[in-house]
Amino acid sequence: NGGSATTGWQTRTLNTTVVDQIGVSLASNQFTLPAGTYYVQISTPATQVNNHRCRLYNVTTSSTVLLGTSEIAQNATPGNMTNRSFIDAYFTAAASGTYRVDHYCATAFTNNGLGSNAGTGDVEIFTTVKIIKINSGAALSQWTTGGNNLHYSTGNRSEEHTSELQSH
Repeated sequence: NGGSATTGWQTRTLNTTVVDQIGVSLASNQFTLPAGTYYVQISTPATQVNNHRCRLYNVTTSSTVLLGTSEIAQNATPGNMTNRSFIDAYFTAAASGTYRVDHYCATAFTNNGLGSNAGTGDVEIFTTVKIIKINSGAALSQWTTGGNNLHYSTGNRSEEHTSELQSH
């Protein structure tokens, strides 16, 4: 299982580098990124924790970089309600820094509050992080409206390098 969920913010497990073309180092559930502009996709499961959401947190500056979608995985009988919070956004890191993925849960849920096993006998994957470093010459626009993140890119967006991290 993905682990027990506690009430409040908690750090998600990241323990596997699938591919790294950026120069990301992963240790103790944290990863470092060099300065640059990035497109990230983050997905975090939660089971029976009621309201929940993820965030990308900059450990170096002690600040939230991006917030994930607000979700509810109902803690009710019967059921094992599981769903995911997602981040799908651009951000610019002015300097090299250390980051982590945090998850807020409104209700504690032991054993599998941070995701349930599929039970197939294969490697179980819970949190996923895909990072794409954007070419410095790319033209990007991003705006937020009504609490919903809307992302628009135009011009010569080009992907330089990709890193992908997971929790097993």
